[in-house]
Amino acid sequence: MTSRAGDPLAGPPDARRRPGVGLGLLAGAGLLVFDLVVLFVLLTLASGITVGSGGVLVLMLPFLVVLAGSVLLMLSWYWRWFALGLAIVTAASAIAIGPFLGLLLRG
Repeated sequence: MTSRAGDPLAGPPDARRRPGVGLGLLAGAGLLVFDLVVLFVLLTLASGITVGSGGVLVLMLPFLVVLAGSVLLMLSWYWRWFALGLAIVTAASAIAIGPFLGLLLRG
């Protein structure tokens, strides 16, 4: 069924081709796996990281870079829904992994 020109739910013609939230969630899940791999590489390479020297921030850097990128993508009208899905996944993962890193580096 095609939409008519006077249909109020049709939206702008380019709205159907924009990447949606679901695609952003999928990309966020893929980047989460990549971020976890980078996190464990940083954990093995940097054995001298302590909490007082900003070590948790260094280990959280991959997650923060993806989160900052998604916030910058939200400035674009075309990528806004994609960036929302990406930001949801990366913010949730950063909130879940941050305290774990603090406990890991403390003891």
